[in-house]
Amino acid sequence: MFFLEETPAGLPPLRGIEHQIDLIHGATLPNHPAYRTNPEEAKEIQRQVQALLDKGYVRESFSPYAVPVILVPKKDGSWRMCVDC
Repeated sequence: MFFLEETPAGLPPLRGIEHQIDLIHGATLPNHPAYRTNPEEAKEIQRQVQALLDKGYVRESFSPYAVPVILVPKKDGSWRMCVDC
């Protein structure tokens, strides 16, 4: 297998097809926190998301839904963000 030495910056180029979920007009969204976090964990999640945005690996979503995440401690004491989607 071939692996790159360094991860490419940013997202792949737009391909002309953007997927979306069509919502029912007037329906209420079940958008609530899936997992409770303490202030320290919330701050770490925000830091990791901002780092991914800064590197261009993710972009801001305009979806009315949220994606729940949790933090899992790693052996070295840092946190791994796990996305539940």
